Amino acid sequence: MNIAGVAILKSARNPNIAQKFVEFMLGKEAQEYFASETFEYPLISGVEPQGQLKSLKEVKQKTQNIDLSNLKDLEATLKLMQSARIL
Repeated sequence: MNIAGVAILKSARNPNIAQKFVEFMLGKEAQEYFASETFEYPLISGVEPQGQLKSLKEVKQKTQNIDLSNLKDLEATLKLMQSARIL
């Protein structure tokens, strides 16, 4: 899994707009898009994973020693994911 996060910095010029963006991204419409179009795990209840994704309960935790500095460019990232049999 590739986990992403979001934060609003104290130095943000428009924190209210940033907050609205975060709320939109975590809303039902955006989460349904990500679940159905990019086959990501939804982050809110009421939106189900699509495609051949296993439920999170079924995902077995694997620990691998992956040097995250190898994720700097797309080609290296794809090679790393292929070697780890993620893709």
